[in-house]
Amino acid sequence: MGGWSASFVEQLGRENVQAFYLLESVPVPDGAVNWFGGELRLSSFNLAGYKNVIQLAGSGISYGELRARFWQTSQMAWSVGLSAVEALGDLRATARRGQVVQLRVGFSRDPATFETVAVGTVYNIERKSGTWSIIVRDLVGSLISRITEDKDETSLFHDLASTDIAVSAYTPGDTTLNVTSTTGFRDDGSGNGAVQITDDTGSTFILTYTGTTATTFTGVSASDQFDTTRGASAIGNAVEEVALVTGQPIEVIRKMLVSTGAGTNGAYDTLPASWGFALPQALVDDDDMTSFVQDTVPASGSDNQHFVAVTEATNPKAVLDAWLNGAGYFLTTYQGKITCRAALDPKQQTTRGHIELTDRQIAALDEYQAYDRASPVEYVTSRAIGQDGGALLTTDTFIETLPMALSIEHDLAGLYSHNGNYTAIRLEIGERLSVWDIKTPERYAFRIAGWSGAIPAPGSTIDLTTSLITDRQGRALNQRRGLVIQAGANWFGSESRIVVLLLPTIIVAQPAP
Repeated sequence: MGGWSASFVEQLGRENVQAFYLLESVPVPDGAVNWFGGELRLSSFNLAGYKNVIQLAGSGISYGELRARFWQTSQMAWSVGLSAVEALGDLRATARRGQVVQLRVGFSRDPATFETVAVGTVYNIERKSGTWSIIVRDLVGSLISRITEDKDETSLFHDLASTDIAVSAYTPGDTTLNVTSTTGFRDDGSGNGAVQITDDTGSTFILTYTGTTATTFTGVSASDQFDTTRGASAIGNAVEEVALVTGQPIEVIRKMLVSTGAGTNGAYDTLPASWGFALPQALVDDDDMTSFVQDTVPASGSDNQHFVAVTEATNPKAVLDAWLNGAGYFLTTYQGKITCRAALDPKQQTTRGHIELTDRQIAALDEYQAYDRASPVEYVTSRAIGQDGGALLTTDTFIETLPMALSIEHDLAGLYSHNGNYTAIRLEIGERLSVWDIKTPERYAFRIAGWSGAIPAPGSTIDLTTSLITDRQGRALNQRRGLVIQAGANWFGSESRIVVLLLPTIIVAQPAP
């Protein structure tokens, strides 16, 4: 389940409410090996088993931002101030860099009513101007490595197996591949696997398979796969394991986030241990990801696609971002949990975390940009280039701003359809992204009284009504639908911040097959 309780959300909108804080190590998931756990237990009040050392001085949060058009999120960081200096000897021994911790907030002294508002990994313990604090990086930014004490296991896909062709050579079209051994070769739990073969010219190509024996891969693909070309391969040529994960892109990420190799960490724990991060299921928002899967269904057919890795990923987040961002998918956090979301047309859909923002909640307009600085160019056409070689062309009847460029192309080459449904997938992605390409949005940053600004997250929709400012065409902002690109509360203060993008009210776009 995902999202905070209704009673917790209700408290966020109240004034003069006292908050209590817990900073805790996250329990190691069942089946996770060498996971970076810990025994950190800090509180801002007297609670059995916790050290009462959290203070407001030295505490604070900086929030990341979603960058439209590129659909990349910047990193969030937060710090927790500490009052008991004499306890730091113990804390520095238990709060190691890389340890996963969660900040929980409540409005009574009953921990059962607390909700997790931020999760991350310890980055540092600092003392400035006599004040100590623990510095934490958010969990999304921490995915630059797997969370393990073993230096040889920090890369994703770090133990891909290898063998060689044996008994008989491979000829393109063969549906069985004979090898010395299939030991160590794995699939994503669906029975579909892949191997990379070095052919007689020294080039490599990929084959998929559906079964194995001790010395053969069976059900081998009889056509070229993943933009590689099959070639004749002699006995002794190298055969290497390929990490192949199949599913809707958000569901592929969901499997990677929780998989331990043991199958004990929720329904999506289906991958081999080295193909996942083994994050506790409680830190992953299944409901939020499911909602965005439903919001990105193509007009026909399945959206199942292949993630393919032929080498270990020494920076897993960079690899995942490269696969996701070009199609408008991105990793972020929503109400204290990690999730994967999709760029949407806010005028067409309403997301989880949707709020109505009015002058009653707004304390001030902190910043305004008539033309969002992350979108400096207005495009005439927006093309999504897919594996079928086609493109979605979106045309507009007029140019609103300069400078102008003719076309932007979203290269979907890394998204391989599982069942050849390229055209429908390409059209769905192109339609979602094109509205952000052909017009430059306005950017509004609001300061919100209280903590209700923490309810949405990057990628959430918002209805904005305010008299503080008009849009760039001088029109009143009355229930104008926009997209949240930054949201969060200063849990240690009394206000929050929401940054919103609003598209022009008139966009004339015509998709073509």
